[in-house]
Amino acid sequence: MQRRGADAFGIHRFERENLLCLGVAAPVTQPSIRHISRTLYAALIQHLGDFHFHRIWNFIPEINREYGDLDTYKLFCLGRAEALEALQDTPLPAASAVGTPGEYLVIAAIAGSAKASPVENPLQIPAYRYPERYGPRAPSFARATRIHGSELYVSGTASIRQSESLHEGDVAAQFALALENVDLVIRAAGLPESDNLIEHSRHHARRIYLRHPQDWKLLRHHPGTDPGEEQTLNVIQAEICRPELLVEVETHIHARGEPAAE
Repeated sequence: MQRRGADAFGIHRFERENLLCLGVAAPVTQPSIRHISRTLYAALIQHLGDFHFHRIWNFIPEINREYGDLDTYKLFCLGRAEALEALQDTPLPAASAVGTPGEYLVIAAIAGSAKASPVENPLQIPAYRYPERYGPRAPSFARATRIHGSELYVSGTASIRQSESLHEGDVAAQFALALENVDLVIRAAGLPESDNLIEHSRHHARRIYLRHPQDWKLLRHHPGTDPGEEQTLNVIQAEICRPELLVEVETHIHARGEPAAE
């Protein structure tokens, strides 16, 4: 990739052909998270030009810490939603948001010249339509984004049905349901050879976020943690966006063949 450097605000930009990668980080305190997240997202949007967001990763300090009636994640969602209003009717991208040590809010984004098509899980309420008990502004992301009909970015996926967290305290059951949700999203995306991709996804999760590192011993022999011969599995310790959630998974898929019919 050709590096275009960082601007005065600290946006790092890498561009090649039809792909754009953006990254930014800024120190935050909990009272400032709404303002800083809004400011960073607004700066990322300014760098988009003719590109479209495909996938965004958010790493948030003290993501579960409560501040008054809201926790850090809900304050972050407020700022993000306010900034994304500038994109008006543009479909929301796939995304994840997990905790990170230290004091820096870190945002990384992949964008492309092709428009992304949002994909939702039929057994989940779209995150951007969550009821108000999950915060004054619902999380602004799609369950997945499909590009060119055959590429799929699956968002951070947890043990949630409709909008409710399930299997509290049982990391193995949460992991199994998260993988089921990934399967549902792949099927909903209408990718070519969806059945084969669903079987493939069970054995090739790209990244697992674990709240408690010691839980890895409970998951390491699960088929969903087998990356296969040609893939890499990342296992990262991170707080998940809801305190009761213990694990989150994500993946990125390139399908072969022609896209399935719309």
